[in-house]
Amino acid sequence: MEHEPEKGKRCNVCFDNRLEESAKKALELGEKIITTTLLTSPKNSLQQLEQALETIAQKYGLTIVVPDFRKDGGTQAQFALARDAMLYHQNYC
Repeated sequence: MEHEPEKGKRCNVCFDNRLEESAKKALELGEKIITTTLLTSPKNSLQQLEQALETIAQKYGLTIVVPDFRKDGGTQAQFALARDAMLYHQNYC
């Protein structure tokens, strides 16, 4: 799927795989709510992620939290914090 565009089929497969493992771990830890750090990336579709989270949450009987970390300058603040702390910042989702 390397030639699939961002926010396309490749992302659906990735989200499903990652969120499935997150849901299993949440249940293992006795958690009832899940979310994902993928929500912070400006390269991902919030709607696509929310749909993937909803699907997985229903499958495992979990609740989701889907904050929009990007609004009100959240993306810029995230980039500034990473730069100031000299953290690696990947140029993809």
